[in-house]
Amino acid sequence: MLQDMRDKACIVGLGQTKQGKLPGMSADEIAIWAFKLALEDSGLKKEQIDGLMTQQSYGGAGDTLKIGRELGINPRIGTSVIATGAAGAAMVHYAAMVVNAGMANYVAVVYGTNQATNRNRFATGDPESASPFGMFNPGAFAAMNFRRRMALYGTTERQLGAVAVTQRKHAQMNPVAVLKDPLTIEDYLAAATSSRPCMSMTFVTSLTAVTA
Repeated sequence: MLQDMRDKACIVGLGQTKQGKLPGMSADEIAIWAFKLALEDSGLKKEQIDGLMTQQSYGGAGDTLKIGRELGINPRIGTSVIATGAAGAAMVHYAAMVVNAGMANYVAVVYGTNQATNRNRFATGDPESASPFGMFNPGAFAAMNFRRRMALYGTTERQLGAVAVTQRKHAQMNPVAVLKDPLTIEDYLAAATSSRPCMSMTFVTSLTAVTA
């Protein structure tokens, strides 16, 4: 089934706003900004967009109906995707499947967040299933999952750190990236621990940014 989708869908436009802090703008306003950038990049007209997928972010932003209404589009298909950190990739997969199925021709995939300026509280957890066990943030669950991988396959903290080091090298080549200072594996291993074995540099920083 997946092989049947080869060459059946492609990305025709990309819109990426400034990264960092954008005070005074809501997450949905930034998402609309990214949509406009992607639309301009694609060369399409707004009326041609007949599919819309959004990722919800903290504070209730990212509602598909609201985003579609404010964009002034009436897509044939639309949905909000909730898959935590994997939602961006998931939406691209779903959009490709929608196009391949003939349900839409052009699907806008939109995410907007203003986490760096809207005073979100991340150090919280479900009072029944998480907080009593010290699971106060998403990083704690990631650390627990990686601990299991270490136990099953012998993966090391150094190997995990290689991911952060590689991502930092990529960031240094990205003109809109925020963290560009050089990072070595020694720097990573010497950094503060967030939820061991995950160091502070394992996690993404809170940003105000968006991609469409």
